[in-house]
Amino acid sequence: MRQVRFMLLSIGMLICLFAVGMTIASAPVQAQSLPDRPTLTPVPQPSSSSEERPTAVPSGRITGTVIDVTTGAPAPGITVSVGGVLITSDSNGNYDRSGLSAGDYQVALVLTSAQGQAEQGTITVSLADGATAVQHLRFRSPVAVAPTAVPVPAALPQTGGNDGGPGLFAFGVVLMLAAGLLRRRA
Repeated sequence: MRQVRFMLLSIGMLICLFAVGMTIASAPVQAQSLPDRPTLTPVPQPSSSSEERPTAVPSGRITGTVIDVTTGAPAPGITVSVGGVLITSDSNGNYDRSGLSAGDYQVALVLTSAQGQAEQGTITVSLADGATAVQHLRFRSPVAVAPTAVPVPAALPQTGGNDGGPGLFAFGVVLMLAAGLLRRRA
């Protein structure tokens, strides 16, 4: 009788702990924001010799935004050729090529047939030394086919969550109570 009581109490406690663990594990996790890290600004060092002259680094740049005129929105993932170098527009539709010396650069969209057609041809951009030239580019994407409606069921099944957590906890409590009643009878 004592072994049965001990077993009921032990199993009840284990089931309760398991149920509590399931409930905690299924709780949503909150993202923590990290503090901003300080940014260090480089300090120029004085030259040790008057004979050393810094080499001029080209500092010009050509930048712009790729716009889909069909939607009127900036277009991410579009290839742009700037002076023969291929650049892909970022998630905001922006492209940028920096470190350019003064001169003339050919700028053009490089589109697949699935992406659409450019609204303009190749554009020549004259870049002065150290200047930034902004050249927005436009294209027309193919008209999208309207999606067909998919029927939604009246009730969706519950997924994830704490399936059985409260029920298992209650079962564990019942087993522990049963062990307590057996002790009273003994």
